[in-house]
Amino acid sequence: MTLTLDHPAGSRVVNVFRTTDHQVLFVPFTVAAAGACCTGGGGCSFELKSDCASSFGYYMGDAAQCASVICPMVETEPNSNKAEATPAQLDCGESIAGRTTGSAISSELNSADVFKIQTAPAAPGIYRHRLQYSSSATTIHGQTIRGLSQTGGVINPASDATLQTATGATTPQYFVQWYGFGREEFVYYRVTGSFTSLETYVATLECATVAPIEGPTLLAGPITISRAGHSTNTDFWVYDSDLVAIPDFGNDEPNSLTRSFAPGVYTLAISNTNVANGEPAATGDTNLTAAVTDSSDAILCSSTFPSQTVSPRFTDASGAHDVTAVKSGAFDVVFIRFTVVAAGACCAADNSCTVTTAAACGMAGGVYVGDGTVCDPSPCAAPCLTGDSNCDGSVNNFDIDAFVQGLLDAANPVAPAAYLVLGGTQECWDQRLCWGDINGDLAFNNFDIDAFVACLISTPPAGEPCP
Repeated sequence: MTLTLDHPAGSRVVNVFRTTDHQVLFVPFTVAAAGACCTGGGGCSFELKSDCASSFGYYMGDAAQCASVICPMVETEPNSNKAEATPAQLDCGESIAGRTTGSAISSELNSADVFKIQTAPAAPGIYRHRLQYSSSATTIHGQTIRGLSQTGGVINPASDATLQTATGATTPQYFVQWYGFGREEFVYYRVTGSFTSLETYVATLECATVAPIEGPTLLAGPITISRAGHSTNTDFWVYDSDLVAIPDFGNDEPNSLTRSFAPGVYTLAISNTNVANGEPAATGDTNLTAAVTDSSDAILCSSTFPSQTVSPRFTDASGAHDVTAVKSGAFDVVFIRFTVVAAGACCAADNSCTVTTAAACGMAGGVYVGDGTVCDPSPCAAPCLTGDSNCDGSVNNFDIDAFVQGLLDAANPVAPAAYLVLGGTQECWDQRLCWGDINGDLAFNNFDIDAFVACLISTPPAGEPCP
């Protein structure tokens, strides 16, 4: 009796003989792994995995069918460094492939293979891109994403530095990963081998859309981003509403950044160190040697550690706002979107001052002074006489020296000694925006000098302000 068995490795014929004494004969057989095997010329055949490896083909996975796979783009020698990199613009699901037994800089089999991986254009958004490695080689190939070094916060444009290294300790094993924003970002991917890595390798691009965490609504002006009560060594960068990195808006060490934010929508990219994009170290960062990406539109994390708390704290004029954030897997970056709205000084009925939005000020029954105004010096103090810098009830020559002291130290909330010896008081100093803003532009500065001089030339009556 003959049986024909169908299985993923193909049909097999098994002859079974019936014995005369009615015994049952058990015939063992083996089903070997098989799948689509691509050749360097673009051909494809269904073969045993071992046969594909021995012919130096590119095995596309168990049970994979030639009709449904896209054969990989194969390296072109020489490609052992960035300058010679094999260009490969990949869409999701497409692959690159090659064969190497070393890391030399040459065009021989023992040279490294370097690819310039560029992603396909996509709608604006946040995308995770992952190159998943596979091979039948006895020894796993080395896989890294390359970048640029920096020295003293200055990027070295012709350099080559390791940004990320694939490892078997991650889940899944042996992949590299970066993020882009739909603008065809690129990375350099380097594969090295050894004398035992004779078989070919394949790396397939996997893509996923990333939804940012919705963060707080903050008040325009100075905002500090720091750690929310944890000790993870975070590294982060701020992106604008078009998901473009804002120059000088990042920090690694000391895990804190204070910048002035205009109204708008922003995205914070944060993980544990090192987070790399195309920007050099920002002002205030003490880590001035961390590697960066070659592409300004790529961002990645070099750390393989999963399950890392990276929660940020946003502190604006209204207080602290914490956002819970966890880096789940190796190489992950967390994205948090936050909104900044216009704000200014709000004067309450008791002349107290807070910085808030115009809408919130109105709901509280206050008087909104204007966008961008501040409470120090307070614009909400009891009415004063414009130009009466010593608060004696008259505008005259006795106000000149006090006015000058106010100009010299207008940003100081504490009345300077030189002002106090002229007869001024802390209470009068707190009203300096009132008596010093002669030209009415909501600021006390050198632009008020000419108006003050003109007021003194035509001194107003006692008890009257400068016009």
